[in-house]
Amino acid sequence: MSSASVLSRALPAALLALAAPPALAQSVWFVDASATPGGDGHSWATAFGQLQTALDVGLEGDQIWVAAGVYHPTKEHVPGDPLSVMFYLSERVSLFGGFRGTESNLDERDPTLFESTVLSGDIGVPADPSDNAKHVVKMGSLSTPATVLPELGGFRITGGNAPGRGGGLVIGLDGQGYSPALTVSDVLFDHNAADQGGAIATLDFGLLFLRRCRVENNTAHTDGAAVFARTGSLHAANCTFTDNAAGGRGGALWATSISSGMIDYANCLFARNTAGSSGGAVHLSGSNFFSGVGTWRNCTFADNQAGTTGGAFHLNTNSTIEARADLFNSIVWGNDAPRSPQIHGPGQVVEFCDVEGGYPGVGNIDADPLFTGPSGAGYEPGPGSPVNDAGDNGAIAADQVDLDGDGVMNEPTPIDLNGTPRRVGEPLAPDTGAGTAPLVDMGAFEQRVFQRAQ
Repeated sequence: MSSASVLSRALPAALLALAAPPALAQSVWFVDASATPGGDGHSWATAFGQLQTALDVGLEGDQIWVAAGVYHPTKEHVPGDPLSVMFYLSERVSLFGGFRGTESNLDERDPTLFESTVLSGDIGVPADPSDNAKHVVKMGSLSTPATVLPELGGFRITGGNAPGRGGGLVIGLDGQGYSPALTVSDVLFDHNAADQGGAIATLDFGLLFLRRCRVENNTAHTDGAAVFARTGSLHAANCTFTDNAAGGRGGALWATSISSGMIDYANCLFARNTAGSSGGAVHLSGSNFFSGVGTWRNCTFADNQAGTTGGAFHLNTNSTIEARADLFNSIVWGNDAPRSPQIHGPGQVVEFCDVEGGYPGVGNIDADPLFTGPSGAGYEPGPGSPVNDAGDNGAIAADQVDLDGDGVMNEPTPIDLNGTPRRVGEPLAPDTGAGTAPLVDMGAFEQRVFQRAQ
């Protein structure tokens, strides 16, 4: 079966599954690291102690509920190679973390326990990455077309160390079969490493949806410290990519694609990422066969740094098929590189954006966004910022990852990166954008409405 036929058959099914209401689990399996050995996994009282045990018995449509604790992969996928252990998602089984171990409903999870439910590749000497698992989580070829889009939600994924791609998570075809597809929600990826794709690699027609994720402090020896996307699809909303470091290209993303619409981001923050050569935040690579095409709507790029070109973006426009970035309602400010500190590569589609130094395009401005915000954040434009009410309502991303949980994916994204409403409108700001008031702000954050003292 050709790769093209795999994509054409599996991708529409995955998208339809995402658009449909979540299917009820056929079975729920319970996992608790503190469980008494010998449980059958059918309740918290008889929970499995190992996550791998639940993965071995889970069937399509099942859910695995995981109590807070630390879980290490134990199943070798290359006989005789102890570093080949990983949590392998072979079929459409959903994993949910953040449980105390008493809940009877998925909605009862405690979000404060998400990052305490740890999938860790640190299987050897603690804090010595040389003997860590190569991948923490992997999803490969599916045996049948996707009818249920599985979800991985409420975890911390850390400690993967891949000599190839995808230390934290790798998704893509790894043999004959159908393209894998996965939604990842409310997951922290941190301190993973790889040659390419320190935290995440989506390869060979893998389809990945990220929502409300944090990808931070990951490293790549060469390309894509946060994400490496080679002919795979990545759709991210309300995510942050911060403090990732690539030795070569793309501090937060290195990507190629075979068509537009495969790489897109909405309401995302890219800050303090670094690349040794090009693309402090993003490197899109064209070639003789593939383009690098991506779309960013209402995103913020700040304090990213590249060693040569493109402090925020490097677009390869010197190839047979040129790379292209489409930016709408975004902020590109305070990035640094010896050449082209903001955007390297002419001819990009940039509209209703605030770009330091300016960039040609309808509605673009070159004005200090007046960042403010809580300590450690610092990328929310304050009152009176020129980016407030300066975006294009018609360019707001569709809510394709269903951020508000209403089952409607074709509506404009209803909330910002803080989870507060989009298109609020600042009472004292002029409407300089496009559309019917209230107008959307540029960047990942919507200005919080003034509350005058009474």
